[in-house]
Amino acid sequence: MLGSHLEMRLFMGEVMSPISLLTPYVSQVTLAFFHDSGWYRVPDPAAKAATADTQAASRKEGFWGWQQGCEFATETCLAPVTELGELPVSTGSPPHFCSKPNDIGCTFDRRSLGRCMMQPMVASALTGAPLYPEYSYFKGTDYPNYGGAVAEADFCPFYVPVLSCETGAALLANDATASDAQAKGQIFGASSLCLTSTLNNDDSGG
Repeated sequence: MLGSHLEMRLFMGEVMSPISLLTPYVSQVTLAFFHDSGWYRVPDPAAKAATADTQAASRKEGFWGWQQGCEFATETCLAPVTELGELPVSTGSPPHFCSKPNDIGCTFDRRSLGRCMMQPMVASALTGAPLYPEYSYFKGTDYPNYGGAVAEADFCPFYVPVLSCETGAALLANDATASDAQAKGQIFGASSLCLTSTLNNDDSGG
């Protein structure tokens, strides 16, 4: 828990996370918390938790952090840079985090195209540095003072959905990704998923 909410980096999209940027869902943790608090009555929370597991399994991609292992919770969101000039790598597979500002990629559940949510950080009056050391994921890179735009997610950058793979509709105002994707002949439908590929080449030269 983080104050009155679940920690966003670990429970992204959960209805009890502090900010909702992904498709909301109710997790077993929330059901159990409501039940144990005595403030709410949850009919047979074990059965409802099992239902949530079944729904996640049927979706295959699951919820945020599904089947990512203990390291997803205990380690940092991005692996430390080992060589100068490299970008940090997201923990988990499929990757849940990103490391290049405005990069277009797949959201963790592959249901949307997303834009990497990063921004330059302003130096703190307390530390004189843009970020506390534990949140400085980009030292030694071309973006040393960058971080994720959401403090509640430990400044971890992630792909914010900008285009639905199901409908082809734009999910973020004033973002040109939808028209660009349609111009490149992408097809959208109820079973469509976002896939990373090198088949598209932006080079228009002969």
